[in-house]
Amino acid sequence: MYQVLCVDDEPAILEITRLFLEKNGDFMIDCCLSAGEALDTIARASYDAIVSDYQMPEMDGIEFLKALRASGNNVPFIIFTGKGREDVVIEALNEGADFYIQKGGDPAPQFTELAHKIRQAIVRRQTELSLIESEKRLADIINFLPDATFAIDKSGTIIAWNRAIEEMTGISASEMLGKGDFAYAVPFYGRRRSILIDLIFEPDEVIAKDYSNIIHEKDILIAETALPRPRGKISILMGKASPLYDRYGKIVGAIESIRDITDFKNTEVRLSEARKDWEVIFRAIGHPAMVLDPGHRIIDANDATLQETKMTLDELKGRRCFEIFHSPDLAGPPDGCPFEKMKLSGKPETTEMEVEALDGYYQVSCTPMYDISGSLEKVIHIAMDVTERRHAQEELKAAYEQLAASQEQLKAHFQELSVNERLIRESESRFRQLVEATLEGIVLHKDGIILDLNERACVLFGYPRMEMIGKGVLSLAAPDSVELVKEKIAQKSERSYEAKGLRKDGSTFWAELCSKNFISGSETLRITVVWDISERKRIEEDLWKRKEQMENFFYNLPVGLYRNTPGPKGTFLMANPYIAGMHGYDNLEEFLRVHTYDVYANPDERKNFSDLLMSQGKVEGKELLLKKKNGELFWGRVSSIACRDISGDIVFFDGYIEDVTDRKRAEEALRRANRQLKLLTGITRHDIQNSITVAEAYLALMDDPDRSVRMQYQEKIQETLQKIKRQIEFTRESENLGSVEPAWQNLSTVLQTLAIPGSATLSIDCPEMEVFADSTLEKVFENLLDNSIRHGGGEFSRITVNCEASGRDIRLFWEDDGTGIPAEEKERIFERGFGKNTGLGLFLTREILAITGISI
Repeated sequence: MYQVLCVDDEPAILEITRLFLEKNGDFMIDCCLSAGEALDTIARASYDAIVSDYQMPEMDGIEFLKALRASGNNVPFIIFTGKGREDVVIEALNEGADFYIQKGGDPAPQFTELAHKIRQAIVRRQTELSLIESEKRLADIINFLPDATFAIDKSGTIIAWNRAIEEMTGISASEMLGKGDFAYAVPFYGRRRSILIDLIFEPDEVIAKDYSNIIHEKDILIAETALPRPRGKISILMGKASPLYDRYGKIVGAIESIRDITDFKNTEVRLSEARKDWEVIFRAIGHPAMVLDPGHRIIDANDATLQETKMTLDELKGRRCFEIFHSPDLAGPPDGCPFEKMKLSGKPETTEMEVEALDGYYQVSCTPMYDISGSLEKVIHIAMDVTERRHAQEELKAAYEQLAASQEQLKAHFQELSVNERLIRESESRFRQLVEATLEGIVLHKDGIILDLNERACVLFGYPRMEMIGKGVLSLAAPDSVELVKEKIAQKSERSYEAKGLRKDGSTFWAELCSKNFISGSETLRITVVWDISERKRIEEDLWKRKEQMENFFYNLPVGLYRNTPGPKGTFLMANPYIAGMHGYDNLEEFLRVHTYDVYANPDERKNFSDLLMSQGKVEGKELLLKKKNGELFWGRVSSIACRDISGDIVFFDGYIEDVTDRKRAEEALRRANRQLKLLTGITRHDIQNSITVAEAYLALMDDPDRSVRMQYQEKIQETLQKIKRQIEFTRESENLGSVEPAWQNLSTVLQTLAIPGSATLSIDCPEMEVFADSTLEKVFENLLDNSIRHGGGEFSRITVNCEASGRDIRLFWEDDGTGIPAEEKERIFERGFGKNTGLGLFLTREILAITGISI
């Protein structure tokens, strides 16, 4: 069951609402007659929802809603009122009302809709709370991710900044959350700029300007960069960025995780150096040395092997070692082969044996190399010539121990070199894949003749690979770019430049080229990277056309446009001719020489406006009194925005001005007529609608089987109909309010028209004077007389009217000798609805006098 608080200044409406809602059995209803009472009640108890009238004395429904939300209370709030103006509905919803329901019509479906909206608002609020809790859990997950991670919403505002990125940058989440305008780039680059999270849907050629090793996996972007300096430290970072989607698949932001891979990159460098060391040592070994696969096939051989066998490396590769070094009749390894022993023992083996192809005896050692899974991957095979030892056994015996010790050390070194050699080959393979996968064309050439190129270059120029090799570089340049390319090659220029490329089919395209000269052996080679920038050129041309269009738009738009510097004495930097004419200047040049404060009616307003823009960054629709060249004043509606430079400093204001002088005059002309209309519609429509609602509600309840209850409802209906009658009479009396211009009226003449009862006297003690008031001034004194009669009691017999001067004002006193009104009620008798009759007479009195600034 839901606990609901209903607030209305009409007790009858509260009672009917309670009866209908509790009749369904879903609700328990508490009632309050004012917003102030409701706020006190809410401070002591909690409710699932609040239903409030709009038009109430002291504090209306929207002011009640604002006070409730200001206290941090987000309970569902429904406006239930007879007042249906669009501006009231919009304001209520903008201030956080869940629904706005208008009273009137058939009460049964009306209260059924109210019950439905209450349930809907409660369920929606419970759903929102669950969503908030879910988002908090998600934020906790992001916060504890090991990689530095942050997220932004669709506008670029930071919505997540986890602990890992706090540690990386030294900047806490509280300093970053809620910031926009590329603030997330500052800890890394020292300035606001786009980074990987902003480039998810950009082409790789754009990303490659600041990033390397770019990988696109659907909508996930991975790349590396060495440009950032978090905490001033030189680092190599790998970023991974992707969009954020809501449950409907709509992009609502983006997220990026960042990992410091500096140590990993340094390890790669060391591995590369180790591979080079292995290559040098392996080639320099003075004995025949080979690298074999598990099937005895030769993978690599050093220079000593090539010299001994008189064969090239290509001739040796893939051959089984025993086919080269032993009898050609052998179908398999010879007896005593250390390779076979090693396969059985799983450890290094050494054997002295005859090697027929080398015409001597050799000490052959085989050292196994295992992969990560423990499987045999390679074997280091070293053969040392021991023929002379056979002839000088004793002499070699002494040296054997030293050789054996060296051999173990060499084996260990070779094992390390084997690992490095494998890593080198893997790196070479990755490099070749990277070159082939890159989106840039890469061409290697010598003296203008192409030696090699990647697949992307073939695609760019439309040639098969073999047709490109041997072709002249200049044949790939469009005729109007041949001399430029020729000049760059002759100068050995290494600066990037733009030229037109020529495809095989004769079509041309714009390209950006960057070349590098290097020495390979005794040759000087040149490598050129080619980017297709046709799309960028097209965009640049479009941007230029748009710039021209924007300039035409700026100078011909029938609205005053400007740009000026900040501060109370700013100067105009740009403006269009329309704004110069608006201020009465003959030409734009004359207007641009004017200081900004010269166009304000009050120069201090320029300082106020500048300060407001500096603090808020944006001002929309501010109405200011401005001044023309000839001193004539006019009203302008000004909207402006503060523009910042790359460092975040405000450098100028951009804005526009609309001349709203005619509109201001029209508003003033309508204000007086609207006052009467607002008064009548606010009183009669609201109050009569409430009374009709009460009457209809009691009629709907007349089917109660209890006759005594039906009689009570009938009495309520009669009371309500009498109240409607009095409200309609008030409408008739007040219909002329404000319809005629105020005028000077003789006070004595007005007072003497009053119909004083025969049992009472009227004494006037005022000098001859006139009062500037509405034409319905006579109604003021009629209401005062009616008030004296109704509340005078049996003692009422005399009315006295006195006047006295008070400075430049006149005070008029209406006094009777009757019972009077209790002191605690005197300030309330002028409130609408307060009193024993209609509650409208003295309210109308105050409104009549207020038209010309008279208070009561």
